[in-house]
Amino acid sequence: MVSLKESIDEKYGEKETESDDFGFIVFVSCSPEAKRGMLPPMITLNDYNIEHLGDFSDLTSKVRHISELDLIDNLLSDWSEVAEILSSFKSLKFLNLSNNLLNEPIDSNNNQANEKLDNVSLPMN
Repeated sequence: MVSLKESIDEKYGEKETESDDFGFIVFVSCSPEAKRGMLPPMITLNDYNIEHLGDFSDLTSKVRHISELDLIDNLLSDWSEVAEILSSFKSLKFLNLSNNLLNEPIDSNNNQANEKLDNVSLPMN
């Protein structure tokens, strides 16, 4: 089972291997988030086969500012996982869950929407 945390680490994490060493590649970002070692404010993880949140205990400070999370074409099927995503991403304003497997009605126990969340996209579920 692929987690959201694993996918973020894969796409945005710091990974160094000898085979990836092609010399000097410099990336300069002026964003305050990048300067503090945080993730970008908009995360896109389309078609990563994400099924659950994963353990975010070591990333809590790096995701607190994220306002948009795009999870199109993944394998999320449980509304309790969506509730965990909402509780982990405190500044989230937009969540795109198009083309996931959320075909069951939302469980009233998991109907905890982030107060700041402006939009949730759910087509093709």
